[in-house]
Amino acid sequence: MNYDQLFLQHVAASYDKQMALGDLIGSNPWQFDMNTASLSFGDSLRFRIEILGTESSYSNTWLWGWANESSGIPAEMLAASEELRALGRQEGIHEFLHPDWQLSERLNGHILSMIASGLCDCNAYYRGPYEGGALFMLIRDPAFPQARF
Repeated sequence: MNYDQLFLQHVAASYDKQMALGDLIGSNPWQFDMNTASLSFGDSLRFRIEILGTESSYSNTWLWGWANESSGIPAEMLAASEELRALGRQEGIHEFLHPDWQLSERLNGHILSMIASGLCDCNAYYRGPYEGGALFMLIRDPAFPQARF
């Protein structure tokens, strides 16, 4: 299996997950807490997350969470990122192996997150914008409301 096949395999279900997440969170503001590995929306929604990676609007690049040594991300928050890296080694999927990439229509945080959401059996993903880029987080929480498809 290659990168493009993985995208095609997971895009529809990931899209459905994103629509369900959007309905759930509405316009609530988001807040990320690395100390508790959680993402919250407003006062009532809080979910366990893992870091997939970041996009930089300055350099127009993607950086995998496993390669982001300067941020001090705890290892348990990198499990999904490392799962994709291991799959990349096993299957020769170079998109999962190089620490950073130039952003393109084919390779960006949304595409990578849709693939990861399916492969890692996550509830959804969230793009958390910040000045200079965005943090892509995978929600993998047993308490997440089950989508009704």
